[in-house]
Amino acid sequence: DALSPQGFLIAATVLAVIATPLLAIVATSTRDTQAPQPDATDPSIATCIAVLARNRAFVTLNLASAAIVVATIFVGQSVLYYFKHVAHAQAEGPHVLALMSVAGAVAVPLWMMVTARIGVRAAWIVATGIGWIALAGFAVSGGTGEAQLLFVVIQAVFVEEGDRVKKGQV
Repeated sequence: DALSPQGFLIAATVLAVIATPLLAIVATSTRDTQAPQPDATDPSIATCIAVLARNRAFVTLNLASAAIVVATIFVGQSVLYYFKHVAHAQAEGPHVLALMSVAGAVAVPLWMMVTARIGVRAAWIVATGIGWIALAGFAVSGGTGEAQLLFVVIQAVFVEEGDRVKKGQV
């Protein structure tokens, strides 16, 4: 079973076997021209932090990224709670979370193509419309299968919005 402790161990092992040589390749193939020498005129850390704090775009993007992380955590926990306590199908929760991850991986290139074709504002309106339609469909049906579809569609819409935040298009 992919969701068993052995399944997670196998997945972690496979990823480690792939990532470790890749890290070694990147580390050995990257050449620094010269190690930076400390300069007496380098600003202090406090000065650097103060400069960053005055940069509204930097602060806004960091707050937006933090909000995305919090929203992602809430959505993940809400999905598990819904399937355990509302749908009484606890085993389905992790499957839906995995499906939501796949939906995100598929949605990113799809939304990029849609946005390139129709523009940022129109893509945002389309994504919002899709989210509202999915939510209305779930409200009308209320079934477990519909909940799975809702969470996958909402994930795809979140991916589009999160991509815009990361690019500073908010």
